[in-house]
Amino acid sequence: MGSPRLHHRLSSLRPLALALLVAPSAARAASNGPEALGAAIELYRNLDDSGAAQALHSLLRHAPVAAVAAKAHLYLALIALNAAQGDDAKAELREALSIDPTVLPPTDCSPKVWELFAQLQREQATSQAAARPREAAPITASPAPPLVAATAPERPARSHAVSYALFGIAGAALVGGVGFGLASRSAADRIPATPDLATSLRLASQAGTDGAIADVGFGLAAASAVAATIVYLVQGPGGQAEPLPVRVTPVARGAALLLGRAF
Repeated sequence: MGSPRLHHRLSSLRPLALALLVAPSAARAASNGPEALGAAIELYRNLDDSGAAQALHSLLRHAPVAAVAAKAHLYLALIALNAAQGDDAKAELREALSIDPTVLPPTDCSPKVWELFAQLQREQATSQAAARPREAAPITASPAPPLVAATAPERPARSHAVSYALFGIAGAALVGGVGFGLASRSAADRIPATPDLATSLRLASQAGTDGAIADVGFGLAAASAVAATIVYLVQGPGGQAEPLPVRVTPVARGAALLLGRAF
């Protein structure tokens, strides 16, 4: 009689034992699964950032699956951005991308969040590409260069620009000298017909000044012509000599044209 009763009691205790065994597993699954993540996200959407952060940290302590963990870090980044904690937000986003590169922010996030997320995605792709070992390029024999007949280097085009410029200076100086010479003679010719002394002195002074300028013009014309001739002869027909620095130095009753080379 006692044995059937004992067997009946043990049979009635089996469901309770099984429930006790299953309950911790179910509670553990609820604490680190999509349900816990959904509850934390609901707190975030209800503007309870503090409660959502606590729930998400508790969820991560139970080692959830990769997709859930990545979402948890993503929402922790959003909470950090709401608190103006940019560095913490970047760290959480990097962690989310390292766990699940396909994770994405909610579609209703601000453009600022999407911009930061895209920036970190690019950084992660760059770092992964740099860490990836490079494949050695196959070594191929380079073709022999074609044989080219050696040719003498072409001589640069040559010009008589310097000598032509000096001839131009000589011509301009000659014209100026002639003009001032005529003006000096005209002033001197008017002196005898001048009735008063002051006008005679003024004309004499003008004649002397114009004569001095004419002398300078003639001297510059002669010097420029000589220099142009020398440069032309040094260059030769169609030749080009090294540039000669030319300097005009006024001297008493004329001008001297100095060249940078001695001949």
